[in-house]
Parts: sequence; structure tokens; C-alpha cells
Amino acid sequence: LIAYSTDEGNTAADGEGANSVYCLSLCENMLKEDTSLDQVFRNVRADVMSATNGQQKPIEASQLTGNEFYLVKNDFKDEYDQAEAYYLEEDYIHAVSVLSVILNDHESVRAYYNRGKAFVELGEYEKAINDYDKALEIDPLNTDVFTSKVTTLEFIGDMKEAMRQYDEWLYKYPESADVFYYRGWAYEDLGEYDLALSDYTKAIELDSLDLSYLLKRAELYQRLKNIEKAT
Repeated sequence: LIAYSTDEGNTAADGEGANSVYCLSLCENMLKEDTSLDQVFRNVRADVMSATNGQQKPIEASQLTGNEFYLVKNDFKDEYDQAEAYYLEEDYIHAVSVLSVILNDHESVRAYYNRGKAFVELGEYEKAINDYDKALEIDPLNTDVFTSKVTTLEFIGDMKEAMRQYDEWLYKYPESADVFYYRGWAYEDLGEYDLALSDYTKAIELDSLDLSYLLKRAELYQRLKNIEKAT
């Protein structure tokens, strides 16, 4: 993974102190417990773009493979592994139990997020949303947690609140390709096909390497019998 403080043709801001805007954000986010390497750089990008009013956009070039990598892992590896094994076995009650043990010791984005997913599988949607909210209090820029929360709101039929939160997030963080993608999916479910296509297109513009965005837009074009654009 190669990370750049700004994109091609631009100059990174020096900032007002001894360290640049990018350096300050990177140092802070690299020390966050249970934050994947991918999420570290998402957080940095959002911080820098906010601090520079969108004038500086950090980018990365990555060919990483394998599992997620965490710079700062906690001491609960065995417990997380056990909770994941329970989840994969669809034993969600025991997954919740193990993750609750972790959370009794310390608050963790990973534990709240995974327990929230287990609560969803158990049909405990309010508990899931509560856990997602607690995870976002710790890491407000975590798009995985946010999209899990709003898709849960959609599932329980609170589409109005889901759309409100999509709009609020994208107003604050307009470079969130994943969120545009998920909001496009919500618009499609509502029959707002033009808005859905617009969001899918925006997601593609922000991250042209994610084929899921292209495929979803093509599927909608095909659904609308616009074969030329679908292909």
C-alpha cells in the first residue's frame, strides 16, 4: 500500500504547526484501536478534506490481499476469533455473549459492530442500531458501521430516517463512495430510479475500481430496458 498526502497535480498543505494537516491526521488515526488499515486512510482522507475545504484529497494505491490488517490490536484475539466462529456457525446468541464480555472490559468499535450484526441476525434491530451508534461515537467516520446502521433502518421500514441520515452523512463527507452506493440502492427500492442512477454514477466517479458499483448501475439500466447503457 502506497499512500499520498494529496492527489496528482496538487500541493499538500503545510498546516500551521510543525506537522502538516495530513501528518497530524495520520498520526492520530494510526493509533486508533481496532481500526483497519483501510479505515485509517478513509478517516485521514475525510479529516484532510474537511480541514482544507476539499482542496486537498489524499489518495492510496493498494494491492493488499488477505484479511483486514489492524495497526493497533487489543488483547482479545481469542475472544474475537471465537465470536467470529460462532457467527459463521449461525450461533448468534453465543456470538453476542462473547462480544459482550469484551465490551464489559472496554469499548471497541469492532466489538460493537460485530455484536450489532449478530443482533440483526437475531431480529433484535433496536439493539443492533444502538450498538452501531456506540461504534460511531468512537469512530464517527467508519462507513462500514454507518451503512450497516442505515440498512438496518431500511429493513425495519424506517426509510424516512434512513434517507435523512444518508443525506446528512453525504453533506458532511461528500467523498464517501460506499454511502452514495447504498443510498442509490435505497432510492432504487423506493422507485426513484433517476436518483439511484445518479448516486451509482457518483460512487463510480469516486471509486472507479469497485466493480460492484458498475454492476449495480448496469443492472438498473437493464431493469429499465436501457440495454445500450447497461452494456
